[in-house]
Amino acid sequence: MSTMQEEEKILVTPVFSPFPPSMLQTKHAMLETAIQLLQVCNAETLRQYTHIQGTSLYACGYTAPGMAIAMLFLEKYKVTSLDQLSTIQVMVQGQCRPLTPQLLSIGINGAIGYLFNLHYPIGLGLDVLIVSNSHVLKGTLNPGVNIISFTVPSITIPVEGSRQSIHHSFIYIVPEATEHCFVVDSWAEKIAGTPNLRPLSIRHHSTEEILRVLMTIKLSQGPALTALMQQYFGAPPASTFNTVDVVSLDQGFLLEVASHGFLEACSGVRRFGGTRRSRLFNTPKGKPKTTGIKYATAKNARSSIKKIAGKNATYRKRIAQRMYYRAKFHKYQTPGMRNAMKVWKNYMDAL
Repeated sequence: MSTMQEEEKILVTPVFSPFPPSMLQTKHAMLETAIQLLQVCNAETLRQYTHIQGTSLYACGYTAPGMAIAMLFLEKYKVTSLDQLSTIQVMVQGQCRPLTPQLLSIGINGAIGYLFNLHYPIGLGLDVLIVSNSHVLKGTLNPGVNIISFTVPSITIPVEGSRQSIHHSFIYIVPEATEHCFVVDSWAEKIAGTPNLRPLSIRHHSTEEILRVLMTIKLSQGPALTALMQQYFGAPPASTFNTVDVVSLDQGFLLEVASHGFLEACSGVRRFGGTRRSRLFNTPKGKPKTTGIKYATAKNARSSIKKIAGKNATYRKRIAQRMYYRAKFHKYQTPGMRNAMKVWKNYMDAL
């Protein structure tokens, strides 16, 4: 059994692996394309919202969810370069047109909006989930896209036990070769009023190495913690914090937010992630589909709960979670939806 000293020696080896093996080049190309798409998304957002201070949104709270949303689309359509987007036909104002990076950026930005941290004041963003200790935050990573957040005890929220984020990162575990993963993230801050930006970069690691590093980060303090955070994730200094926790966003919830936000923002682009019903209910083959599940009013919610009575607890909790968050993140949220949220929340808590 290795000692802690031996473990630390392992962790300080160089982290930037050589270019990935040939079997992983396709995934690497997808990640590079996702970065290029986020550059377009960033430019389009700044062009539309000239009141935004500074010259870039390219901080981790924007790029981590952005990479996840972009990769979901690129994987679905097996796109490995921006040039290939033109092979996808979309309907724009009743006319069929080739998909462009600018058109796709509308959908990606629409989905990012639900998770972007600068939207915290309007009740959206990863920190809203972190502060509320949401049940969609997990402690594990899964094959495919993963958004992770590094959290510390909050110094701004006067609620005992509250936490806030200090960094977000995107980890892609290659589904076809789960021993391989890529870490992609950025960092932006202002030092004495001067922007300091670390742009997105792709780093190839073994999945075992990253899992071990994340566990060690949760157990470390002071200079050792800072060294690991900066070495593997380029994150801000963390030595002033006694503890740093690491949480990941539930993949099912991420897909639901991505699909809903993407379709709402860019309704001309065809669906990805399956039909709305199969995404929501994931009914096993051969089983009758549950229909009529709603979140518009408290009465709708109570009626819907009766319809799923008798189903297994995991299924019922998944339905409750998605109805709750559909109401919570609805672009045109009504008082009725807020009442329905209370019903679904109470139901979730009781499961």
